[in-house]
Amino acid sequence: MAGNAIGRMQPPSRATIDWFLLTCLLAEASLVIATWPLWTQVDAFPAVPLFAAFSDVPVIVDRTLVGVLLLSLVLIAFPALTARYGRLSGLSLCMSLAVSVALVILNQHRLQPWHWLFMLVVSQTMVLREPWLTAIRRLTFASIYIFAAVSRMGPDVASGMTRQVLAVTLETLQLGHLLKNDSFVFAACLAMSVIELLCGLMLLAPATRRYGILLAVPLHAVLLLALGPVGLKHQSGVLIWNLFLLFAVPILFRRSNISGAAKHTVPEAAKSPWSSRLFGAFLFLFPLSGLFGLADNWLSWQLYSPRPEVVRVFVQQDAIASLPEPVRQFVLPPAPLEEWCPIRIDRWSLSAAKAPLYPEDRFQLAVAKDLAVAIGEDFIRIQIERPEVLWWHRSVAEVEAVGNGFEGYLLNANTVRKP
Repeated sequence: MAGNAIGRMQPPSRATIDWFLLTCLLAEASLVIATWPLWTQVDAFPAVPLFAAFSDVPVIVDRTLVGVLLLSLVLIAFPALTARYGRLSGLSLCMSLAVSVALVILNQHRLQPWHWLFMLVVSQTMVLREPWLTAIRRLTFASIYIFAAVSRMGPDVASGMTRQVLAVTLETLQLGHLLKNDSFVFAACLAMSVIELLCGLMLLAPATRRYGILLAVPLHAVLLLALGPVGLKHQSGVLIWNLFLLFAVPILFRRSNISGAAKHTVPEAAKSPWSSRLFGAFLFLFPLSGLFGLADNWLSWQLYSPRPEVVRVFVQQDAIASLPEPVRQFVLPPAPLEEWCPIRIDRWSLSAAKAPLYPEDRFQLAVAKDLAVAIGEDFIRIQIERPEVLWWHRSVAEVEAVGNGFEGYLLNANTVRKP
């Protein structure tokens, strides 16, 4: 009896502490706080529920749920840090996953890549045992690099965020003159995507894993430099996401990594490898379907990609004063001889919600429709630019502010929540 008591008083060893899970918990909490208006408000930026039936849910529900989410993170962190796992840690994992899903149902804008990754990690920790848990976690992270890189490859690889990151990096190195060479810019942007693809592939194979880490760490260091205060001055959430990946990859892919939590929170039915096979198939097939327009872009890891749909919203010049006051500052001047002014809803999202705009046409259409309802559909024009089956082909169509352009979506593209 005395021996057992002494054993219980011994501090946890570093090997039994789930450092990767702790890193994920810290990142989730930091990112929720950095994007606080996204989780606690429905009027700063339109909140579009996944299903129209949830349009009338009061905002107090969101605030309660996000409080429960933060509490669950603490309840998960304590046993993960002390290596004292039990039923409470399993219940906390279930609670955090359920609350995370509920928050997404109330506003699909919350399907940020980092929140989606958190839900994947929590579900894997609930279901899998070692060594399957670490293997699936590693596959999850490797798939981020692989599918993000593949989604950017094509004739338009030199457009969008890749080019901006290249420009900031070259200007920092006082090599900005190279940006005048289109061939160099194309080759450099393609090389950046190839390096990211190689990083993901190397992380998959044990023999090359350390080289994948050596690629991933400077990759995120460069992104932090390019996107940070001395570069593109992105929101803190984007910087925290890259800082998280900078530390999470070495922690997860180091040779001695193992999760103590998985040994104590897994039901007996999950011991067999079939669950890991299901996770593995999902982690490949789901992002792959996103490349063909089935899965959502961010959920299939199309990050910084030019492929996602773009909804462009225009307001008639004479109707700008009728727009809600917070929106007016994001109205650009019209093109020469035109009377329609672009509304930068992406900048509105960054300013009001502290988070990037969700890159799905159904979500952006609901935001545009809300503006049309506010000032009258005759004063709003909406264009949708969509990718086609061939990656380098895109189509542009104009839809009525209130009409058939909003039909045909499985999820809500029509209604927003009001405070």
